[in-house]
Amino acid sequence: MRRYTEEISFWVRSRLLPLIRREGVNRLIFCQPPMDPKSLPQDVQIVAHQEPSHQPTIQRRSWEVSQIWRKEKICAFRFPHLAYVLDGVAEIRLGTVVLRIPSDTLLLIPPNVPIDDDQPHRRFFTSSENFLTKVVWFLVAPSLVRTHICYSDSSRHFFTPLQFFFAPSVYPLVLTLMDELERKQEGYQDVATSYLTAIFWQILRAMKEIPLPEHCASSLIQIFPEVADDSLPGQICRLILQTFPNIPSVQRLAEFIGVSPSHLRHTFKNQTGQSLQAYLRSLKLRMARVLLKQTDFPIALIARILGFHDPLYFSRWFRKGVGFSPSDFRRLLVIKSS
Repeated sequence: MRRYTEEISFWVRSRLLPLIRREGVNRLIFCQPPMDPKSLPQDVQIVAHQEPSHQPTIQRRSWEVSQIWRKEKICAFRFPHLAYVLDGVAEIRLGTVVLRIPSDTLLLIPPNVPIDDDQPHRRFFTSSENFLTKVVWFLVAPSLVRTHICYSDSSRHFFTPLQFFFAPSVYPLVLTLMDELERKQEGYQDVATSYLTAIFWQILRAMKEIPLPEHCASSLIQIFPEVADDSLPGQICRLILQTFPNIPSVQRLAEFIGVSPSHLRHTFKNQTGQSLQAYLRSLKLRMARVLLKQTDFPIALIARILGFHDPLYFSRWFRKGVGFSPSDFRRLLVIKSS
């Protein structure tokens, strides 16, 4: 598993980041339907238009997939994707079009755009020597990034195992990048280039840590259920993810949003039924409980992930909030499960 992480990190450092520095957003395709052929790089072609032939299956229980068209092996995701065509020429279905995309091209795919990614036909393999096309995929969700590599040729389509990394700041950066590309205000290309660079450096930093178990992903995402909304709780969630592991004060959040602290407290309480101070205090505690329960990470690593430089201070803080030390909390979980 670790070798796939090292391979993706190597290609991001040696190929993708230099491409962004050299080309800016000129090699980035923002895959927002409807696709305008004039907005594509000259060497990218629309080779087919394909409307789905039947109704999708709605995925209510999946944290990542919202709809699946099983016969056509396409699906729509709840969260955005970044995809980098590393080698060869990839043909990828995006909504109702099929794009032929050469190497050194980056895609930004918004949520709920049907794509032929991995969900309908997930298969793993051990050797990648005889495949012509290589695409590196990043699914960006609140608090984490999922990575894998797709190898394909004319008749085969294989994926490396999925890996999940704790990366809270990446999701709000991608949302802001999509907003810049959609609005196209003056200077948007320079701003978008800066965001792209920041996104991939944050992903590289996250990939230095131990991967998260897949079953941990949905629990972490549920801590920020409103993050994609334009509601006040959604704005607050995005700001918290941007600054994590530092949790902004109410005063700082009010300055970001452009309201008074008292108005922010009152509105948040009316919309959620919970005081803003209690919500902010509970965030790290909820993350700590998820990581202690659903990973075997050392307590010192969990402390570092959550921004605590001293594991002993983290233990005292956790005991104050939960009533047990982190190690006792884990022991109780083992006793309950047995």
